[in-house]
Amino acid sequence: MTAVAYGSFASRNYRFLLAGTTLSNLAAQMLGVVVGWDLYLATRSPVVLGNVGLVQIIPVFLFTFAAGNMADRRNRRGISVSMQTVVALLGFALAALGSRRGVSAIYTALFLSATARAFQWPANSALLPQTVPPELLTNAISWSGTGREFSTVGGPAVAGALLAAFGSESVYIVQACLSVVAVACFAMLHVPSPERGPERATGWHNTLEGLRFVWRDKLILSAMSLDLLAVFFGGAVALLPIFATDILQVGASGLGWLRAAPAIGAGLMSVWLAHHGITRNGGVVLLVSVALFGAARRASRTAAMFFRHAVTAAN
Repeated sequence: MTAVAYGSFASRNYRFLLAGTTLSNLAAQMLGVVVGWDLYLATRSPVVLGNVGLVQIIPVFLFTFAAGNMADRRNRRGISVSMQTVVALLGFALAALGSRRGVSAIYTALFLSATARAFQWPANSALLPQTVPPELLTNAISWSGTGREFSTVGGPAVAGALLAAFGSESVYIVQACLSVVAVACFAMLHVPSPERGPERATGWHNTLEGLRFVWRDKLILSAMSLDLLAVFFGGAVALLPIFATDILQVGASGLGWLRAAPAIGAGLMSVWLAHHGITRNGGVVLLVSVALFGAARRASRTAAMFFRHAVTAAN
């Protein structure tokens, strides 16, 4: 059982891909913490914080289809290396701006970084099946999820500690350096380029075919829709600097742990799945999990408001 649980790590390519994606996500999480902190301290505006999510989702809507088509036709390792290089350069640029790092500069950097990640994500996803045998793909996906949750926990925690001890510049520099290491990991991959024959459809034909496939497969459509609605209407991560400073009054290190907390349970579950595989009655488990997610979100907001009123009354 143990050998099977760790079977994916026998692949050199998988080890480098997992390291690269984990470091990339770690850097992205650190960047999310520091820009939110800087923007709120500079403006005290919830609207400015909320627009952080808007600035980063626009490239996803604009470039998702083009990015998927590029991942099907181009060298995926090259896409990952080049896009992660862009992310690293943007991190160093934000660090170099210092006191000139205003709202416009941060928004621009976030937009460009989100654009790079929009192209990188499908390339990385398409690389994963090329790094392990088919029988180990489920195991590899589980460990990739573990790496993603580890970075979601570790990134905010490290960023919060650096913010509290050394200030914003240290976070920008460290996350940019992590991106550079991720570039090196992607560059070490040895995978073949996608096969391209004369019978392969290209462009919008591929995109429309993918949409038709999702629409026909009601299981995939319902799972994707459920996840989309839960995250779209349940997420308030961008507003956590308000909770950390004005409501809970826990400072920069507390902000890091607030950002990290939701991923702790997800990381533990990813490790469990890597050892035990997919559970039975997956649809029921998915519905119950989303319901608990919504209930927890509601309870956390109620508790925060109660705490805020209690602190105000005490003062």
